[in-house]
Amino acid sequence: MKYLQPSERVGVFLAAVESMGAPSPRSTELAAHMVDVLAAETDFHSGQVLHIVWAIYRTLPSVRAALALQSLDRALLLLASRRPRETVAGLLQCSPTCTRYGAQQGSSRTPPKPSAGPGAALLTARGSRSVAVTMWRAMVSEPPGTERVLRELLRILMNQSGCKTSTSPEDHPRILALAAARPLHEILLLPTSQGEAKAIFPQLFLALLFQVSFTTELTLQEVQVFWKKHRQDLLTPLRSTVQALKALLRSVGLGSQVLAIEAQGGWAALLSAESHLWGVQVVAR
Repeated sequence: MKYLQPSERVGVFLAAVESMGAPSPRSTELAAHMVDVLAAETDFHSGQVLHIVWAIYRTLPSVRAALALQSLDRALLLLASRRPRETVAGLLQCSPTCTRYGAQQGSSRTPPKPSAGPGAALLTARGSRSVAVTMWRAMVSEPPGTERVLRELLRILMNQSGCKTSTSPEDHPRILALAAARPLHEILLLPTSQGEAKAIFPQLFLALLFQVSFTTELTLQEVQVFWKKHRQDLLTPLRSTVQALKALLRSVGLGSQVLAIEAQGGWAALLSAESHLWGVQVVAR
């Protein structure tokens, strides 16, 4: 492997990932070994990381072997630790809404042009949650990945400046911020996220609270990204942000506050355009 050029390494890596769905145990074992070696020894550049994330997202539903799932888990954790910005952005672009069966149904989009322990997350997730959520959990399965992924999601949430006509997540800060709120609920439920959630609690709490107001001002084009294109998704952007707020409070030991806000009708108020300002006041107290 050490004699391969960087461009050759990513090509071999992508081929190995795509061959993990093959029925041959021998082929799967070789592919897993190649992915492990290349992920550990190669510092992929940003464009390559986006292609790798897309390849894993497309291939994961067809992977059955535990060895291959463990290898993909380790690769995602390494990518998230080394290249959090590209890895997070890549997965947000793959599935902005974390739809449950998005990858199984296939994607009409093409990869963007360049501009417990390891293995547990993917192994335990198959058939019970979305491909995207499975990948998010792999990326935060250990502390280094957790810290960098959460901080990158926070950065995206706070970067909502700019108003463009495009509704593609990769070139629209507002859409990318909407997408960033979706995986937070799942990540904040994990024990590995508690320490980092406490470290960035003030910033993340305010960012999500601002996101609540932001979602009431969405344009029709932006709304369609989450409803028209993903009709099977039951969570609206506003509802998912409220869920993330609840998960954040619980993760830092403020579960009693969640119940108190519920008793005052604060969460329900946040979901209504007419009463969301009052809801923000209740939550912020």
